[in-house]
Amino acid sequence: LAVDRTHDFIYIADPANGKNAAIIVVDLSTNIAKRVLEGDPSVVAGTIDLVIDGKKLDAHVGINPIALDAKDEWLYFGAMHGTKLYRVKTSELRAGTPVPEFYADRPITDGISIDTAGNIYLGDLANNALGMIGTDRTYRVLARGPELSWIDAFSYAPDGNYYIVVNQLHRSKPLNGTDATKPPFHIMRFKPLAPGRVGR
Repeated sequence: LAVDRTHDFIYIADPANGKNAAIIVVDLSTNIAKRVLEGDPSVVAGTIDLVIDGKKLDAHVGINPIALDAKDEWLYFGAMHGTKLYRVKTSELRAGTPVPEFYADRPITDGISIDTAGNIYLGDLANNALGMIGTDRTYRVLARGPELSWIDAFSYAPDGNYYIVVNQLHRSKPLNGTDATKPPFHIMRFKPLAPGRVGR
């Protein structure tokens, strides 16, 4: 979910049941929603397998990571089970004529967020890591360790930190077959390279 406060729209990642994944565009001024990019390669899960701590997960999920830039001009997104990050102009989404473009290579990820300088932070699921795609469009790891097991939600706070949820989703019953999660579940924080927008 990405909230476009500039234009009063919401963009929702809809992984659906695989091949019909799409982005839902909600116009808050009219309460009308439409699905766009249904079945497009930019939103459909790839064939890549997710292996965490030596165990392969059978699920293959389409579009999930989704975030707006600081000016609400671009929406960045991709399939969770994919290795490419795409972006599309929000003006095209609002007009119903989106043309996605490839932005950068990336690891399998669930959550992303973008600071005001255009750095894209993401959870690197297979490597228990926090990563970043800089404005040079190159991916790099910022931190790695077992305590970063499935980073998902990102939120920038007034104190100048990003807060992230580490939820061990790969150990949950829907993805693992049995519940192998190990409390405690952590909320962690880190200082970004540039400020973000509060709540994103």
